[in-house]
This record gives sequence, structure tokens and C-alpha cells, in this order.
Amino acid sequence: MAARQPAGFGWSFSDALRDVCRLGWIDQETPRLAGASQPTSAPPVLSTARRAWQDTLMLLKFALRDLVIVAVAASAWWLFSPLTAASGPLGDALGVVIGVLLGMAAVQLHEWGHLLGALASGSKMQISSSLKAVFIYSFDSRANSKKQFAAMSVPGLVVTVLLVWVAYARLPDGELATHVARGLVVLLVFLGVVLELPLLAVGLLTDRLPPVETLPREPRPAPGIVAAEPPPLAS
Repeated sequence: MAARQPAGFGWSFSDALRDVCRLGWIDQETPRLAGASQPTSAPPVLSTARRAWQDTLMLLKFALRDLVIVAVAASAWWLFSPLTAASGPLGDALGVVIGVLLGMAAVQLHEWGHLLGALASGSKMQISSSLKAVFIYSFDSRANSKKQFAAMSVPGLVVTVLLVWVAYARLPDGELATHVARGLVVLLVFLGVVLELPLLAVGLLTDRLPPVETLPREPRPAPGIVAAEPPPLAS
């Protein structure tokens, strides 16, 4: 029976669910295998499932981290932004700090737009292992399709458009915090126009997706280390 070599370097939630279900089938059926030799080491699919759950936990940690960033930025703006309308060292300092916090929150919301689009389309990805990382994940441009690439790219751009509306329609004029936050949102728009839109166009109009990985590619399994099919049950 031919063994199946895993493709790509990431995972999707559908793959993780299938692997976990398969692990459960193996655990339940192993006692019924007559004369089957027991493996000396855990099957590679176990490593895949374990990695999927580790990445899920990291996503939860990233969500908590970014919720804290958004909550701190919103609270600082709510409590202290009126002080940034006055001239003087205190107003200037508060304006810069609050504006930068709002800009950080905008960047992370933009990233979550991309991530949610990638998750919704079942894209293969690699989750960052460090909470210090700005990029939560890395999209696998080799293993995903054009449709998945578009599903990942477009939501981030849509979130950016919504952030521009919030910055110019909801934040009050005349406060330094507002001007700093607007400047950072405009910078985010600029980066989207000069970087993300051209990459999206290249991905949709050419034969191959552009390399958009933001993390070093993980090493592939060594030849011969493959996930074999479960043996047939004894009659």
C-alpha cells in the first residue's frame, strides 16, 4: 500500500479534526487487531494532531494578547484623550502615547482580518510560537490555492477600510491623540496599497502565488517518515 507524504508545512482546522478523529479510531480499534504488530513509536499523525492543538493554544494566547492591547488603547483614549487637546508637555506626551496605542490596535485588527479569512477558507498556515511576533501566522503560498489566497487577503483590506472610517468619522477632531492615530492608520493604508494589493493582483493574475511567508519554513518530515493507513481489521 502506498504511503502518503504530507504536503505543505502548515495545517488547517479541517486537517486537525480529521487527524484527531483518526487517532480516536486507532485507539478504539487497536485491541481488536489480531496479530498486528504494535508500532515502536507514535505514528506521525499523532505529531500532526499534537502540533495542531499547540497552535490552537497559541492562537488563543494571541487573541488574549491583542484583546488586552485593544482594551488598553480604548481605555486610554476614553479616559485621557480630551487632555491631548490642550497644549503643553502633558497633552503632547499623552497624545503620542494614546495615538500609538490606537495605531497598534489597528495593526493587530488588520492582521486578525487576514487570519480569520485564512481560517475560514481552510488555508494551510504556520502559527508563530512567540507572543512577541507582530505576524501571528505565516500563509503557505505553496500549499494553498488562489481562492484561499484571496480569502486570506481581502478581509485584511476590508478591516483597513473600516479602520479609516473609524479614525475619520468617530474620533474627535482637535486632539493630538486623534491626529497620531489617523497618521498611523494612513500609514497602514499606504502599506496595503504598495504591498498587499500588488501581491493580491500577482496571485490572482499569474500562475503561481507570490511568496508571502512571514516565518521561516519548518523542515519537512524525513523521507520514509510517513503516515501509513491503519491496518485492516481481522475477520
